[in-house]
Amino acid sequence: MKRCVLIGLFLLVACSSPPPRVTAVQAPSQWYQMGYSDALAGKVVSDNTELAEEYGNPQIDRDNYLKGYVAGQGELCQVETIRAWAARGLAFPASCDGVAQAEQLKQQWQRAADSH
Repeated sequence: MKRCVLIGLFLLVACSSPPPRVTAVQAPSQWYQMGYSDALAGKVVSDNTELAEEYGNPQIDRDNYLKGYVAGQGELCQVETIRAWAARGLAFPASCDGVAQAEQLKQQWQRAADSH
């Protein structure tokens, strides 16, 4: 009898599915958001001294700031967005100077600026 109960429990455990994996979605850090905002504003990437002065926090998370900055560049440094900046009379954003397609973006910005 004990043997049947043990075999039954073994089969029950072996055939059950594992609990679903819960993946924690982590909100972007404060420094990620700061980098993201700086890039979207067209700013040059700030060094740690500038960040400490601007945000009043000497504990800089440089990696997260740069990750956010790159994400902001990815959003801002698109042809249509750059053309819209030029149409509004805004200067070419400094945050797009460092992207791979910077020259093409500058050309698109100039064309849009010239047509307005």
